[in-house]
Amino acid sequence: MEQNIKYNSDEVSQTFIQHFYNSWINNPQELLYTVISQRSKFKYNNIVYEYTDIINILNQLKSNGLEISISKHEVIDSKSRQIYILIKGIIKNSQTTNNFTQSFVLIHTGKGSTQWNLINTILIID
Repeated sequence: MEQNIKYNSDEVSQTFIQHFYNSWINNPQELLYTVISQRSKFKYNNIVYEYTDIINILNQLKSNGLEISISKHEVIDSKSRQIYILIKGIIKNSQTTNNFTQSFVLIHTGKGSTQWNLINTILIID
């Protein structure tokens, strides 16, 4: 197993955050071909969604003109092929505006220096 992968965790995190939220708003299906794998899990309201069910819940949550504004994020690099990201922001649609927190665990897939997959995410909407 390759442990000494050259990457910048801040760059990887920024790219992932942009890609994830842009895809969620515009075309969640795109995430299946880029960062969501069969091992990915998404927890929201005490329910764990896996693989294609993640796209279903993202589509449900994006109805009514979803807008996401990120106010802060933190990154921890495990230095062993995993990056942990915590996001804090505002999520709104035509009916409500709420604060949200979301955590992500990314893992390097070994398919080049830029290939990262989502392993786990937890979304909390206040």
